[in-house]
Amino acid sequence: MTLTELHLPASTTPFVGRGTHLAEITRLLSDPGCRLVSLIGPGGIGKTRLAQETIRHVVSLFDDGVYFVSLQALSAPDFMVPAIAEALEYELNHCCDLEEQLVDYLQPLNLLLVMDNFEHLMAGVGIISTLLAGAPGVKVLATSRETLNVPGEWVLPLSGLMYPASLDDQPDVSAYCALALFEQSARRVRADFSLEDELAGVVKICALVEGMPLALEFAAGWVNTLSCDEIAAEIQRNLGFLESRMHGVEPRHTSMRAVLDYSWNLLSPGEQQIFMNLAVFRDSFTRQAAAAVAGASLADLSLLIDKSLVRRADAGRYDIHELVRQYAERQLNVEMDNSVAARTRHVSYYMGLLQQIHADLFGAHPQQAMRTIEHEIKNIRVAWGWAAILGLSTEIERGLESLWFFYDTRSWYREGEKLLDLAVDALREDSDRRELYGKLVTRQGVLASSMNRFAQAEVLFDEGLAIAHQFENPAEIAFGMVRRGSLAAFQSSFQESLFYMHEALSIHETIDEPWEKAYTLNWLSLLCSNRDYVAQADTIFRQLNSEWGAAVTSISRAYFALNDGDIDAARAIGEHSLTACQEIGIRWGVASAYEVLGEVNLARHAYRDALRQFREMLRIAADSQLAHYLATVALGIGRALAGLGEETMALRFLAAAHRYCELQGRWPSYMDVESQIPAALFESVAAQSVHVADPVAAIMESENQLDEFIQNLEPPSPSTARADLLTEREVEVLGLVGEGKTNRAIADELILSVGTVKWYLSQIYSKIGVGSRTQALVRARELGLLT
Repeated sequence: MTLTELHLPASTTPFVGRGTHLAEITRLLSDPGCRLVSLIGPGGIGKTRLAQETIRHVVSLFDDGVYFVSLQALSAPDFMVPAIAEALEYELNHCCDLEEQLVDYLQPLNLLLVMDNFEHLMAGVGIISTLLAGAPGVKVLATSRETLNVPGEWVLPLSGLMYPASLDDQPDVSAYCALALFEQSARRVRADFSLEDELAGVVKICALVEGMPLALEFAAGWVNTLSCDEIAAEIQRNLGFLESRMHGVEPRHTSMRAVLDYSWNLLSPGEQQIFMNLAVFRDSFTRQAAAAVAGASLADLSLLIDKSLVRRADAGRYDIHELVRQYAERQLNVEMDNSVAARTRHVSYYMGLLQQIHADLFGAHPQQAMRTIEHEIKNIRVAWGWAAILGLSTEIERGLESLWFFYDTRSWYREGEKLLDLAVDALREDSDRRELYGKLVTRQGVLASSMNRFAQAEVLFDEGLAIAHQFENPAEIAFGMVRRGSLAAFQSSFQESLFYMHEALSIHETIDEPWEKAYTLNWLSLLCSNRDYVAQADTIFRQLNSEWGAAVTSISRAYFALNDGDIDAARAIGEHSLTACQEIGIRWGVASAYEVLGEVNLARHAYRDALRQFREMLRIAADSQLAHYLATVALGIGRALAGLGEETMALRFLAAAHRYCELQGRWPSYMDVESQIPAALFESVAAQSVHVADPVAAIMESENQLDEFIQNLEPPSPSTARADLLTEREVEVLGLVGEGKTNRAIADELILSVGTVKWYLSQIYSKIGVGSRTQALVRARELGLLT
């Protein structure tokens, strides 16, 4: 059957992507039990183009043909039967019932009706049920922005074309059809367009429009005028930028705004209000948040999902295509009072959420609390920003303690600093909220100190302490002194550090702040090498059911075991610390646990294992900007390399460690660089360190060579794979892998992040000497870990 016989418009461009969808539609239409398939998605997502391409794949399934029925121009449901008859080239007798005639005509036939653009004719959807009931050989493929909601409907939602999340992993460009469509469209405008040259900008564009085909074509139309980076910037600034400059385009597809105007006008005023309110969310949101912020009931969400304006995301969450959200937000901003009210509710909900999970964060459920914040972080950022803009200081105070602690624990220092800075600027001149301002600058100091910005941190701590003294707030004074003392420790001013810590401890003897008291005691245990202090801290944290505190004190206990030469105890406590800190997400704690285990393996002359553990410590220190860990990690790497006979590379790391300590001081206080450098190398290290201008740069410049060396190390053989070192949690993860669960499913079941599950798998692979899930399952069964 030719395209002319199909009455199908000839395509002017090649079809790109959607292979999985084509296969699924073909499978459904081949199934005798499937009579109606609906392609559902927002305007511009490519429903019509996919339906047209589908016809070419399924025409052989229908003896009496495939007929394309365009409903776009119909103004009322009454015109649908004539439109179908016209496509079938069947002449109706207008003196008789039109539906009956059509059903009688179709009753003996085996054909497919493609009903395109159904959304504005929902009042006449009953014709579909009538045709399917009266003509058993007829099937329908419908395209619509809204689900038809008739019996027997199979719904296939369409989202954007695939694009790489980033260029970090050097993606295979040919695997992403969004890139292919953009390139094809761009070359029609500019024949010499090079995807390779502009790949970074194209990926930004794809992300901004979430792979929406029509938006990609609009964006590509500008490549003869702007670079792709400039196009991406324009899209972020102005939704109206995405428009067609071609003639002959149907009116509702001339721009993204026109596409979305069409969907907007199909909503009732009440639906429009709810949809506008939902636009204040960023990323995904829960149904509880939708109800509190937007007044959206479950029925409202269901209706907006049916209309392709809201999408169901993973794990009971919902989201909105970013271009659609921007459109709704612009509608909301026209109504200033409603906009402020919606944003205020958004702020209240997320600051309230932070306040609610504070007890879990500092208590028995930090994993769940940290994971909740991670899930909601995009909304929390926006809520915090609006709290600052709108001057909602009470809301800022509600969210502050959980928020700064999250950023400090996760080692997301720069982002945390920027958010706190918004509130600091908003409250700087507010004399009525001076005490809150003081708390904010002190917590800014914590983040600055963690990034080795010591001078800035000192100014912030001193300002915060002065304000705390002004308001005679002993808890805040003690908080500031402990953090001021830790800053002094990072600068190797140990007497000054001890002064602040002891002052804070004396205050804690008079107030009821047990968590902070335990935190202070743990610091003092390290500064004074006092096991009694860490024992007291551990006892208090356990009485409070503080998993965070117990994880941190276990690191201190592991250090003491190392100093005592109790290698077995250090290893056992270090393994526990590593697991606990990884699950909670204490990035600096994970780095410290790797240090302990690296030292354990150096003592055991297990240099390969030590090198891998110090390499992980370096990775975390670099990623999290934990500069004060670099001397320790460089020293450990150098010693492990020396043990493996790789003296040239060992010298570079040892010299950098030596120089770092000369320039920055020594932290921890017990770190004696000279005594830990192998005696045979000491003179060479001392001589080489003089020429190290920037020890941090020297360490990082050797990173790639180190990785290459580690990759070439002989992996553990099956006979020596250390399955006995698998922790209970690793065995649990391995068991779930054996059940065929994905990383996401394992994370949901164990209340972990996906990243933590991946980390566990990497640990398992290393310990049992494999490199993949499949190999791990085979090896685990050989070792009796799985049945």
